Amino acid sequence: MPQPLTTVAVKRFEIGSRSARVVIDRLNGKRPRRVHNLDFELIEGATA
Repeated sequence: MPQPLTTVAVKRFEIGSRSARVVIDRLNGKRPRRVHNLDFELIEGATA
């Protein structure tokens, strides 16, 4: 019988928004941060 896998949920909309902001900042001659910490959620399955 299959067991549910442990997985990670990420905020896809926030990743896209920040990525777009980095591109816009670079086009405007700014130097955006290289590291962006985003929240995530660990969803435990039977494999954790």
